[in-house]
Amino acid sequence: MKFKADEIATVIKEEIRRYTSVIDVAEVGKVLEVGDGVARIYGLPNAMSMEMLQFASGAVGVVFNLEENSIGTVVLGDYLDVKEGEEVRTTGQLLSVPVGEALIMTAMGLAVAVPAVLAYNLLIRRNKTALEQVRAFGADLHMVLLSGGTAKRD
Repeated sequence: MKFKADEIATVIKEEIRRYTSVIDVAEVGKVLEVGDGVARIYGLPNAMSMEMLQFASGAVGVVFNLEENSIGTVVLGDYLDVKEGEEVRTTGQLLSVPVGEALIMTAMGLAVAVPAVLAYNLLIRRNKTALEQVRAFGADLHMVLLSGGTAKRD
């Protein structure tokens, strides 16, 4: 089988045209120590507080303690799979959780309920004062009626 130079050149040119370079730039650190769900990591100087980290074992962590030479991370999930010397990568994402319809409805309900409760408490407090005044008047009236004249209550 004989190869033609122009065919080879055409194939090479087509491959060069379709080539795209993808560079994955990520900070990589190493686990110095781990225990009780907390890992100390070295080599992530640009990590942010509350940033999510990805461990090589698949676990996810959250940066909580930023120090000069290391960071403290809370490991979310099974921390027993995280080992000393394991690679850790920053994700660039701050800790976030999905919000469902139930939580949104609760927040909306609280936005309506809290002012209503405050108004109710204000009315009760005002009515309590008015009720105490009516009771005092009733007691004074009762004393006047029983004494047959004017009576003063202390």
